[in-house]
Amino acid sequence: MNDNATYRYMWKFANTQKEGVFFLNKEKGSFLEIHLSLEEIFGNKKYLDNSKIVLGYCNNTPITLYDYEIENEPNCKIIKPRYVFWGYHFKQIEDMIFKRVETSYFNSENWTRYNFFENDFVEKGKITINKPLTISAKLKTFTLSLKSNVSTFYKSDEPQLKIYNKNRFEFNFEKHSNFQECLKNGILLLQDFLTFAFGKPAIPIDIILTTTDNEDVKVFYNSGIKKAKSHLIYSQLIPFDLIRTNPKLQLILSKWIEIYENSKYALELYIHTKTMFPLTWVHKFMFLTQSLEILCNSVDKQGNILKKNEFREVKTKLSKTIKSQKQLDDNLKDIFINRLYLINLLPL
Repeated sequence: MNDNATYRYMWKFANTQKEGVFFLNKEKGSFLEIHLSLEEIFGNKKYLDNSKIVLGYCNNTPITLYDYEIENEPNCKIIKPRYVFWGYHFKQIEDMIFKRVETSYFNSENWTRYNFFENDFVEKGKITINKPLTISAKLKTFTLSLKSNVSTFYKSDEPQLKIYNKNRFEFNFEKHSNFQECLKNGILLLQDFLTFAFGKPAIPIDIILTTTDNEDVKVFYNSGIKKAKSHLIYSQLIPFDLIRTNPKLQLILSKWIEIYENSKYALELYIHTKTMFPLTWVHKFMFLTQSLEILCNSVDKQGNILKKNEFREVKTKLSKTIKSQKQLDDNLKDIFINRLYLINLLPL
């Protein structure tokens, strides 16, 4: 499936068999177009208000749309899901439990810097290619494995050999995890590590989740990060790559998780400078300055405007106000509440 192409499918709702048109684009996101009222489809408009899930079929394949927004167009309604589960129906959020995740990351081949050939790889007309790279690291909540899949393509009428390398990262969780935990504690955690490691966006692609009953489910979602053109990054410009870190990869990843937990917002702002396009040098400077400010304040706990017990009162009132805003998504509410401590920090 081409990342840039948009695929059009006839859609049938699971319960009512009413029809719509589903447009799938791996990079730009997907949407469902319907020309009927919500009452005609669901019988009760409140269904969509109370549920974050829409079930249907494309070519008899079960599809789950999760965490969506509804837009009103002149002649139709548009349902825009953040996540599309391809090949499985999850009737409720509580059913989204997984034991394993597999994914690739755009640009990650720059980090592994896999060496295809031995020094003397050509001998008597025979070309020898190194074995694919395989590593493993046991971490706090999961075991991470990396497998490098190498494929070759040769045309007899052209004097050239093409070699393709694709990294697949596998997360095996110690305990079965819900979807948000798989994202936060696995996929996105490694995404930020890889982005930090080679200084370019490491966008997760081709995600496959394994359910507790061993069903593999493909997941498509719009990460919100624009995918820049893939290109070789010179090793001198990479902060650290796998060749240099492989002997201590488990220790480095464990340390990254510890640092990430303690300095999450400072690292998030830094990583935004690598993933947000377009971003002027002025904006980059502001992001990096704020990142440094948060990092310094996380080390110096005395840099607060109000005392802890005084600010606790302010924070409680602000949290209640944010929670009462019906127009805000629950995820946004959590983000605002988790970052309220920033307003109590003294500037550098």
